[in-house]
Amino acid sequence: MRLRPWHRLRRRLHEALRDETQVRAKTSAMVFAPHQDDETLGCGGTMVLKRRAGAAVALVFMTDGTTSHRRFMKEEELRSLRKEEANSAAAILGFSPEDIHFLDFPDGGLIRFHDDAVSRVVSLLDRYRPTEVYIPYRSDGTLDHESTHGVVVEAVKNAGRPAEICEYPIWFWNQWPWVPQDVKFDREGVTGCLRALWACFGFRRFGEFRTGVFVGDVLERKMQALAQHRSQMTVMVSGTPWPTLADISAGEFLRCFFQDYEVFRCWSFPTSEDGHSR
Repeated sequence: MRLRPWHRLRRRLHEALRDETQVRAKTSAMVFAPHQDDETLGCGGTMVLKRRAGAAVALVFMTDGTTSHRRFMKEEELRSLRKEEANSAAAILGFSPEDIHFLDFPDGGLIRFHDDAVSRVVSLLDRYRPTEVYIPYRSDGTLDHESTHGVVVEAVKNAGRPAEICEYPIWFWNQWPWVPQDVKFDREGVTGCLRALWACFGFRRFGEFRTGVFVGDVLERKMQALAQHRSQMTVMVSGTPWPTLADISAGEFLRCFFQDYEVFRCWSFPTSEDGHSR
């Protein structure tokens, strides 16, 4: 049995967001992406709006992205390819080449380099002094994403300057009711149902995302940027089961990123992270 996604609920939840488009579009920002493509998926439209408004933006990739397809391509080749793709996508989003940074920590292993990563992020924050800092959602569900959150939050605290933290969801979307959910009457199926129940089927945590930025007018630009991540969007080695983003949850996962609003969980440092999202 398969539970279908609730498209109407998705629209209604977006309608309930606080529209902060005008404020966010004019504010300087630094985006921290665990992997090459997270920047486009999570907040690509918002970055396009910022650059159109003349706001200063910078982009930091935390890992080298080499685990995504290493079964089909050598790590050195994949590392170079993903960096090339990231630069092309970032250019479409409006980032200047000198404001794009690759920290190149091992994909899947950022947590092992926490202290080094914090130190390097502090240096970048000191250099750019952004008003807003964009990071993955604290409970996004994958190790590098949640490690990026932890690294950057600690670095913001160590830097000692006020900042608005804006958390963007990525893998959060890959659960029912946003995407289909297969229900099987076996141990795996029961585990999946329990996981969905624990997250209240995505309802409870979605309430944390109260800020919306209208990107309906720039979705084509966002799609153009995502298309630059060819290794994630197309089969690059014929005859292999090369996974793409469109394969995830029958394409519904990717559709979650091309709605009229990008959503964020925003809170201010030095106020407490807990209980102060807006």
